[in-house]
Amino acid sequence: MTMASAPGKIILFGEHAVVSGTAALGGAADLRARATVEDLPGRLLIETDDLSLQGFSFDPGSGQISSASAAYATRYVSAAVRELEARDVRIRIESDIPPAAGMGSSASIVVATVAALNGHLGLGLSEREIAQLSYRIERGVQKGRGSPMDTALATYGGYQRISDGNQPLDLPPLEVVVGYTSVPHDTFSLVERVQLLKERYPDLVEPIFQAIGAITERALPLVREMNLDELGGLMDINHGLLEALGGELHGAV
Repeated sequence: MTMASAPGKIILFGEHAVVSGTAALGGAADLRARATVEDLPGRLLIETDDLSLQGFSFDPGSGQISSASAAYATRYVSAAVRELEARDVRIRIESDIPPAAGMGSSASIVVATVAALNGHLGLGLSEREIAQLSYRIERGVQKGRGSPMDTALATYGGYQRISDGNQPLDLPPLEVVVGYTSVPHDTFSLVERVQLLKERYPDLVEPIFQAIGAITERALPLVREMNLDELGGLMDINHGLLEALGGELHGAV
């Protein structure tokens, strides 16, 4: 049996703009997803207690349950299994990270799954290769949308500055209160909405992205100095820019 875990994340600055290559600052959160892999000869099984099945069918004769919602909920794990050509294993997923809440649940599940399969199958992937592969898997499921931030934070932890690549940062820990409404948001749809807005109005949206990137760069020394007053002021400005892109967008990516 092999187990691996990966943390969730909080993006402090750079939401949505990071998808277009603008600098963003994120940190790992102290909530984790865990993947456990064990041998299961002749079968391939994905298990989790966190699924709510809707619209399922049940065959009393064979005992087989068919559920489109289960297939959708396990799509990231299934994509990792296909990528690594895993077979004859049972994969169990557990997560403290609320899904569809902007805290990187899917990225953490992908990274934990890839890391657990890497160890169990003896693939010899490095940490960097796990991050790159996990990003490719998540980006594929999300039809090409998204940034490498979530999978980088899930793989390496700590703080990361993301732009063209990921840059680990040595910054002091922040205590952040995250409000969770329990109302799910479809990250793919939100990201797609902003990207379509940029395609329609590039002369308006690109300057907003650049302003968000500039806020990210200004925020870095403030976190290092723990200058929370000025940091909070930048968060207010950043929030206003996200509001200009769409009212529900803040904290969603």
